[in-house]
Amino acid sequence: MFPFHLPESNRLCFLSAPNNLLFDISSGRITGLIDYGFSCILHPSYEFLRSFGCFGGKFGGWAGIEAREERALKEAKLHGFPDPLPDDQQDGKGVQWKVAKAWEDALQNAGCKRPMTIAGIDMVADLDALLSSILPWRVTNSDILRRQTDQVIQNCRNENEKVLIEILEHIGF
Repeated sequence: MFPFHLPESNRLCFLSAPNNLLFDISSGRITGLIDYGFSCILHPSYEFLRSFGCFGGKFGGWAGIEAREERALKEAKLHGFPDPLPDDQQDGKGVQWKVAKAWEDALQNAGCKRPMTIAGIDMVADLDALLSSILPWRVTNSDILRRQTDQVIQNCRNENEKVLIEILEHIGF
């Protein structure tokens, strides 16, 4: 409504991901908003780091040595998608290139900020991955820990330690 009364440079964006919306399937209407209490004003990069995962829009930091396809997607979001697009995996796992490209095109057509237009987002994403590795939820969340054996917890800790070392090496330490 009111963004049209603001200068182009001061327009606002209100966002809610599908995970936070309730839909009436019969009418196709939005009937509720969940977690409104977590609303806040953040840098645009935050949405790409935390949201948009269900439709190919998430932008992650260092994904590990084995994560070649995720790195290729990150590069595509920063520098442009390849033409032709790589094939999507039939099992639905891995990068869904057509969905990710459609999301990127929709953002561009709407004039939205996206990883390609947010200076330094690749470094912010790597820092976010580093911080997540220092205090990973799967070895600090009491609900998760309660359900795991000591061996599973130790394996997660060891795996995370390996990832943390890889991230530190990736960023030059």
